[in-house]
Amino acid sequence: MKSERKTKTGNSAVLYARVSSREQAEGYSIEAQLKLLREYAYKYSITIAREFVDIETAKKEGRPAFGEMLRFVKGAGAPKTVLVEKTDRLYRNFRDYVTLEECSLEVHLIKEGGLISPRPVPMKSSSMGSRC
Repeated sequence: MKSERKTKTGNSAVLYARVSSREQAEGYSIEAQLKLLREYAYKYSITIAREFVDIETAKKEGRPAFGEMLRFVKGAGAPKTVLVEKTDRLYRNFRDYVTLEECSLEVHLIKEGGLISPRPVPMKSSSMGSRC
């Protein structure tokens, strides 16, 4: 039986996966990240609106899929929830953090069991180790 987890925009979210380089992509699979994020979405009945993948360092600005994701979530009716494996997959520079804050996104950090949210959200434990 699936659990239900309401996100900021009902039950929809975008997925974001990233590795730093082509070499890292070989050892740290994008597919493994996406599998984890899809399983989390399925478990909590969250509809996946879109998936975004970058093979770029997050230490500097300008990741193509990250920028595309931000443009997408700024759209009317777009989900304002992002599912990501852990913090360093999403951002590693201050500018990206500020940009995410400005978008008022709810970010589920699946492996870390954390939640970044512009509004208070009650935290609960789950069998996947997440409190989102």
